[in-house]
Amino acid sequence: MDYIESHYDLDSVREIYLSGDGSPWIQAGQEHIPNSTSILGKFHLSKAVLTCACPRV
Repeated sequence: MDYIESHYDLDSVREIYLSGDGSPWIQAGQEHIPNSTSILGKFHLSKAVLTCACPRV
C-alpha cells in the first residue's frame, strides 16, 4: 500500500481493480487495498467463457 500511496493521488482515484486469475492470494489483495474489486483478467475471463461455451475444445 505504501507504493500505491506514494505514486498515486488516492483522493482522485475512484476505482481500483485487482486483475488476475481469481486465485485466493489475488483476492486477498482486497484486504490490503480498501475499496478495491477483484476481477478476472482478460486472458482468464476469455478462457472461462470458452470453457463454458465450448467444453470439448
